[in-house]
Amino acid sequence: MHWIIVTAYALIASVWIIVPDLLMGQWGSSGNPIGGMGWDGLFAFVSSAFLYLLLSGMGVERLAGLHKFGRLGRGLLALARRDMGWLVLLYLLAVMAAMAVPDVSLIHLANPRTYAWLVAGWDAAFILACAVLLKLCLDQLNDDCVLLQPRYGQLLAYLFAVGGSLLVLDLRFQLKFQHHLMLLFLIPIGLSALLGGLGPGLLSIVLISSIVAALSLSSFSGVPADPASQLLSLSLLVLIGVLFSVMSEVQLRARARLAMALERRQAALEALRHSDERFRVLFADSPVAMAISRLADGVLEEVNQAFLDLLQLEQERALGRTTLDLGIWKDDGNRRELIEVLRSEGEVRGVPVALLRSDGTVAQVLLSFRLIHFDGEAHVHGVALDVTERHRAQAALKESEARLAGMVRSAMDGIVMLDAGLRISMFNAAAEQMFGRSAQDMLGQPLDALLPTAVRAEHGRMVRRFGDSGASPRRMGQLGKVQGARADGTLFELEASISSQDIDGQRGYTAILRDISERERGQAEILRHMRQLEALNDLNRAILENAGAEQIAQIGLRNLRQLVPFWGATAMLIDWEAECARVLALERETGSLYDPGLQLSLASYGMDDLLCMKRGEICLEKDLGALSWRAPTPERLFRQGMRSYARVPLIAEGQLLGMLNLGSDMTGAFDDAQLAMAQAYARHMAVCLQQSLLRERVARLARVHEVQSRVNALVVRCHQKEELFDGICRITVEIGAYRIAWVGVIDPKTLNGTVAAFRGEDSNYFRQIRLSAKEDSPHRDRPACLAARLKEAVVCNDVQNDPSLTELSPHLIGTGVRAVASLPIMAERDVVAVLTLFSAEVGAFDTQELGLLTELASDVGYALDHIQKEERLDYLAYYDSLTGLANRSLLVERLAQRIADAAREERRFPVVVVDIENFKSINDVFGRGEGDQLLKLLAKRLSRHLPDASLLARIGAANFRWRCRRLPGRMRRCAAWSN
Repeated sequence: MHWIIVTAYALIASVWIIVPDLLMGQWGSSGNPIGGMGWDGLFAFVSSAFLYLLLSGMGVERLAGLHKFGRLGRGLLALARRDMGWLVLLYLLAVMAAMAVPDVSLIHLANPRTYAWLVAGWDAAFILACAVLLKLCLDQLNDDCVLLQPRYGQLLAYLFAVGGSLLVLDLRFQLKFQHHLMLLFLIPIGLSALLGGLGPGLLSIVLISSIVAALSLSSFSGVPADPASQLLSLSLLVLIGVLFSVMSEVQLRARARLAMALERRQAALEALRHSDERFRVLFADSPVAMAISRLADGVLEEVNQAFLDLLQLEQERALGRTTLDLGIWKDDGNRRELIEVLRSEGEVRGVPVALLRSDGTVAQVLLSFRLIHFDGEAHVHGVALDVTERHRAQAALKESEARLAGMVRSAMDGIVMLDAGLRISMFNAAAEQMFGRSAQDMLGQPLDALLPTAVRAEHGRMVRRFGDSGASPRRMGQLGKVQGARADGTLFELEASISSQDIDGQRGYTAILRDISERERGQAEILRHMRQLEALNDLNRAILENAGAEQIAQIGLRNLRQLVPFWGATAMLIDWEAECARVLALERETGSLYDPGLQLSLASYGMDDLLCMKRGEICLEKDLGALSWRAPTPERLFRQGMRSYARVPLIAEGQLLGMLNLGSDMTGAFDDAQLAMAQAYARHMAVCLQQSLLRERVARLARVHEVQSRVNALVVRCHQKEELFDGICRITVEIGAYRIAWVGVIDPKTLNGTVAAFRGEDSNYFRQIRLSAKEDSPHRDRPACLAARLKEAVVCNDVQNDPSLTELSPHLIGTGVRAVASLPIMAERDVVAVLTLFSAEVGAFDTQELGLLTELASDVGYALDHIQKEERLDYLAYYDSLTGLANRSLLVERLAQRIADAAREERRFPVVVVDIENFKSINDVFGRGEGDQLLKLLAKRLSRHLPDASLLARIGAANFRWRCRRLPGRMRRCAAWSN
């Protein structure tokens, strides 16, 4: 079609432009360009008019393709957006300029024939360029593009009639009114009629004929002299113009009707397409199972996803097969019956049928068939509403409520109908059950009988306002929660939907009521479970964060209080060795006096409670005041205000780890649901506490092992007691994480002790240490004194409640000390020292840790024994074991040093040797013991009379020698006489 339009344009333009240029020499002088410019101007005017109508009809949106032509295309599109007239004006100027080029540049050629052919060639090139441009523009349009009605289209047609007529008249005057060229006037007449119909065509006819007639009757020289022939030509022109205008008017009206018909057809096709799309969407996305099959052979052609889900089929398996092939009919006779009814009546509605799924289970459906036709072929549109769950519910309802005959089966909500006076006109069975009132008693009664007294007046006014306002029905829940009153006076929550009807001119109301009291309780239960889960999550988070047992217990009690309200509660941990329970955490209400203490004996609540909790049972006392006798702890708490309590065991791996003591200031405070929740929470809390305690125990034992390893390494390299004791204290505090550590040494003669080493955060405690192994010591009950006296480890795992530390407990508790252990250090079955450790945790020194510490003390005792023996060997190497004097080895060393000094000073010094005569006789007569006593006595006297006892030495059995700085006078004479 585009090529036809382009070809037609090229032919018309060639005939219009090229032919007149070739024949222009016959009409006038070839050197005069006025005739050619006028003719070309007419072409430019006509083509510009048609171009404006075309562009205005297309609209600016369809010219968006000009963007692809670069900067020129974007400039043309900008002009078009301002106004189409600017684009047409540009075209008109371009055409006029292109047509004027040969008339101006080639006019001076001498050969007319050459001039004519050059002008024709230029015109042909111009027409070809315009044809190419037209083809490019047409390619931007769709094949089904419909031209819009341009603005001022009819006005432009009239303007074109006037302008075209005047332009042709001017051209006609230049052609000297030759009769055979009168047909030129058909151009504006015909084009005006084509553009605007009868009106513009008649206007052009009247304008041309009147001007020509006026000029014919005047003395205008350009008009031929034969008026008859001129009038005849003018009459024929008018006749042809009128006929052409009438035909154009008819054609325009037909085209308008055709356009309207096409528009209606296009709208109908679009509506059909939308309808088909809606049908496809409704069919494919419908939650109800649908299928389309051929009536002739039953082959499935279309199925939706709900159909496949209902029967558990795959689309590839279902399409192209019959329902009998798929085996979905539980009874094949049902299909035959339904098809027979469909053939006779054209549709089947809501027939209950049992279908088989692919896994063999039965689906109860309501089946509806409708006969439809596609392309002249009969098809069956089947709809299967899955009522399996409803069928089951109805069966269960019939089975469980068979004795409740007359109940409305389809209405599970209460339905109450009211007349204009708000009196009950219908009261169904669900409403009877909901309110506990019979329909017979309620008919004719006012609505107020079902409402609480406080809201009756306001509720009646609200219902009447609703009816008078003509508002749409209120759906369930839009009115919010309302309250109803049962026959026994109890109030309950319900939801209501209300609608009003006008029946026979009388206003009526219908209210559908739904009892939501169970739902409210269910929501409260869900909320309770959510809180319980949050509480359990808090415990788990505490475990992951390596929280201690006290912190876990405190978190547990704080969260348990949100689940089970209590007046006061404690979480306690049992120490089976000490036969007591230690309080890990305490939680109580503001203003509560609940305070059971920090440590309780296992029998503080009574042995029956303990045995009950060992079995995993809850100990519950609903009224303490009703008991004739109360155990010590319940009696103390009763005086504080507790009236009932529950003890929940904390059991982990079948062992009683501790208990939760819940107290209330009201009797009968804990119901079964609360106790069950507390017991479930206690099980999880026990596991968390066990994990925390195990982690703490492992960490503590690891520290003790590390302390033992470090001390053993210290024992190997230390040879001094003071260094060993200081190292032990340092390691136990820094590595073992004990608060304080000190070592006291026992004097074996006085049995009193002194502190040999001390490490800890509290240096003031050093002055309060007292150590003695005496029975009559005023501090004999302190752990260190007991360990020194009893020669065994003494442990105090609760400083606050230990009577032996009553004097020191305020100070120790203030520094964070909660447990003390004193370990005797033995050497050759005697206590030579005591190691005392202070911990910040109650019950820190359990059996395992105490065993490791006892082993540590034994290693230290072995090290002390080794150091003492080493010191003894060093002593015997230089001293006489009997007299304590220096022996021969030490004397030789000292003499060598003295001789070296004397030689350096060039002097001499004397050495005296004493020998006991007949010493062997003394031993023989009196015995070796008496001889030893003689040697000791002699050594003592010699030491007493010498100015320096270190100068004296025993060099033999009965020989003594000493070095003198100078000899006394008598001894000098003896020495001289001897020499």
